Amino acid sequence: VTQQFYVQDTFESPNYLIADLFANLRINKTILTVKMNNVLQGLQAPGYLVGGYYPGQPRILDIVVHWYFYD
Repeated sequence: VTQQFYVQDTFESPNYLIADLFANLRINKTILTVKMNNVLQGLQAPGYLVGGYYPGQPRILDIVVHWYFYD
């Protein structure tokens, strides 16, 4: 079955503001990256919908360490 689509016009997703924070820090041969996705979750609403009944990404904290052993 190809080229068959469902037109969904009964559900309207509400507006939702999304903000991400990140910081990079370099110490000698090490780079530390910290990123938080969806910082505003819980302030406006408990979550958001990407499309009809599909939830968006919740608040996530990513920490990445790059450690260079060689010059």
